[in-house]
Amino acid sequence: MTALAFQHGTHTLYSGACDRTVKLWNMTEQAYLDTVYGHQAPVHSIDALSRERCLTSGADRSVRLWKIVEDSQLVFNGHAGNIDCVSMLNEESFLSGGEDGEVCLWSTTKKKPVASAAHALEPIAEGAHQCRDWVSAVACCRYSDLACSGAADGTVRLWRADNALTAVGTVPMDGHVNGLALSADGAVLVAGTGQEHRLGRWSRVAGASRAAVAVLASTTSPRDT
Repeated sequence: MTALAFQHGTHTLYSGACDRTVKLWNMTEQAYLDTVYGHQAPVHSIDALSRERCLTSGADRSVRLWKIVEDSQLVFNGHAGNIDCVSMLNEESFLSGGEDGEVCLWSTTKKKPVASAAHALEPIAEGAHQCRDWVSAVACCRYSDLACSGAADGTVRLWRADNALTAVGTVPMDGHVNGLALSADGAVLVAGTGQEHRLGRWSRVAGASRAAVAVLASTTSPRDT
C-alpha cells in the first residue's frame, strides 16, 4: 500500500497500491467495499474531499479522478515522468508534482494543466538530468489559493494558485521533502523529511534528518517536532 486518504466527514477510506488498484474501505465496520481499476502502473498518491470522489496519481504518468457513484474516471496527462503527488485545492481544481520537477495546477474540466511551473524556478541546462529537483510532495490549503510543493533539493516552495502558479516564498529543509500538510487557515505548514525519496529511489542525502518539521506563518525558520 502506497497511499491513503479519507473522504472528508466520513469513515470511507481510499487506498492505492503497487498492484495498480484503488480500494474503498468502511472503517466503521472495518470492511472492504470495492476496487476500481485503471492505472497501468503503481499508484503513488491519493487525495479526497467531501464528495464521493478520489484523486490519484501514479507511475503511468497519469492523474485520475474517480467518480465512485457514477463508476467512471477522468484521466489527466501533462507530466513528462512519474507523478508522485497530488492534492485537491477544491472540488474543481488540484495540484500535482513529479519526476520532471514540475508543479502543475489543474481544473477537473480540462485534460491538460491550467498552469505549470518548475519547482526550482530556474531553467534546466541543456543536457542536464531532468529529475534533479524531483517534486515528491504537494499540499493545498483547502478552498483557498495557497499551495506548496516539496522536492528532492530540500526546499518547500509556497505558491499562489489562482489560474496561474505564482511563487510567494521558499522554506529550506534538510533532505528529501516526502510529505506536506497545511493547516485549514494556512498558518502552519508541516513537512516530513528523510534521507531518501519516500518510495525508496536511489537518490540519498547523507546526514539528512528524518523528521516532521513545523513552520509557522509568522516565522521563516523551520522547527523540528
